[in-house]
Amino acid sequence: MKPRFAGPEGAARLHVLLLVLAVGLTVWVFAGPKGPAARPREAKDLVALLPADSALVATVDLTKLRGGALSRALLRSGEAGDLGGPCGDYDPMAHAQALALALPGGAARSDPSLVATGEWDVTRLVACVARNAGGAAGPADTASFRGFTVVRPRAEGDAEVAVHPRGLVLIAAGRQLRDLIDVADGTAPSAATAPEHRRLRARMGNAGTVLASWIVPAGWLLPFGTDALRSPLAGVRALALRVDVGAEVRARLLLEHASAEAAGDVAAVARRLKEDGASLRLVGLGFVADAGIGQREHEVEVELKLGLDELERTLERLEAASEE
Repeated sequence: MKPRFAGPEGAARLHVLLLVLAVGLTVWVFAGPKGPAARPREAKDLVALLPADSALVATVDLTKLRGGALSRALLRSGEAGDLGGPCGDYDPMAHAQALALALPGGAARSDPSLVATGEWDVTRLVACVARNAGGAAGPADTASFRGFTVVRPRAEGDAEVAVHPRGLVLIAAGRQLRDLIDVADGTAPSAATAPEHRRLRARMGNAGTVLASWIVPAGWLLPFGTDALRSPLAGVRALALRVDVGAEVRARLLLEHASAEAAGDVAAVARRLKEDGASLRLVGLGFVADAGIGQREHEVEVELKLGLDELERTLERLEAASEE
């Protein structure tokens, strides 16, 4: 039998086939589904899905949180009640694996952006979000955008939700959602490339049930009044936090200040609070069972062990206050 691509006619057929394949590949690359090449497997990796200009970046490993002592305290206090209620018998939070939050650095944008990953039933998740975002008028509108299904709430200014088939959910309002999608499909830089966030998170070991880094803006205490500017905390320029949840809960906090003098003032306040349990309870930190405080030049580092019984009582008080 004569080979299909032998001779002049076969060569012509081969050229046509190659041309079709080339066109098809081009269409798939430029018009095909967009989104991350693969869903991040660890909470700390979600930083790669947050905008590079974020001032605050925080990641939460929900799998570790559910299995630790803090989860049991939350359940006992009622803080983690029936999360599946709004979606009937489908509980999206039960399938969520990791969560990340970002606050923009610009003064003009202050709304947070959220990114979550999980093993979701995408159809049920979208239906749940649309039903809750629509209100009494019926389910909210959905649209396809660069590989995501976007749920647009009826109330103007409310956050939109974008769901990707690979198990990625983005939540933000307006332009910020487009920014998240740009980062997710690689057309915009991420917080993982931001030098200050990389440095701060590396200081915390790039691990933890909760891991946060914050590039503190100048005048960040102004919303609390001009008197707050005289607080020792006014000199904080950057912050990193790591919380480890297991059989017990431990936290590590790093504060970087404008000067060694400012750091010394904060360290002195922290030591006074540690020595006076009544003061700790007065400022809502009665759940701190033990604390280690150290200073090195312009840095203050605090290591905390949290008492679960007192933490549970604090959560109960917060829950009661929210219901008033």
